[in-house]
Amino acid sequence: MSLEDTKEFKHHIKTLPLIDNVYKTIWSNSKIKRFEYSANIILDKEYHIDTEITLQNGSKILGQEKCLSAEFSKYQTFTTEFYQNESTKEKGEFFNLAAQFYFHGYANKDYSDLTHWYIFRVLDLMLWLEYMSEQKLAYTTRPAGGSRASFLYIPYRDIPEQIIVAKKP
Repeated sequence: MSLEDTKEFKHHIKTLPLIDNVYKTIWSNSKIKRFEYSANIILDKEYHIDTEITLQNGSKILGQEKCLSAEFSKYQTFTTEFYQNESTKEKGEFFNLAAQFYFHGYANKDYSDLTHWYIFRVLDLMLWLEYMSEQKLAYTTRPAGGSRASFLYIPYRDIPEQIIVAKKP
């Protein structure tokens, strides 16, 4: 089975226009470029950068995107992959994230809208978590369904306002 045939990929493709609408609202007249899913794309593979936004003045900002399905929206949490493999402690997205912003949201059941979303300043998020040890952060992870990964989760309400660029609560 190819990547394009997976449930996760199909979900992702359905959410892109919804995420684009948010970007166009926040950054009017911007251009959106996404990096292809490929082992050859170093920005995605090594630094977890999915998107390049060219702002109206021509400057660029880089982002990571995660839009979860409606079934998980009840949790109201920011999640990021902590370990790719929880048993071997292979480090995941959290440890290599080099994006400038992180889009995180939840799609509704019919993919007509996002129930809520947040755009976070990654540097500020990482500095906020800087003094928590890997072990303490690992203690607050949950296993990912269907994979060996674990996810760090933080309730939206616990994230300081200065980390948030924009939101739809």
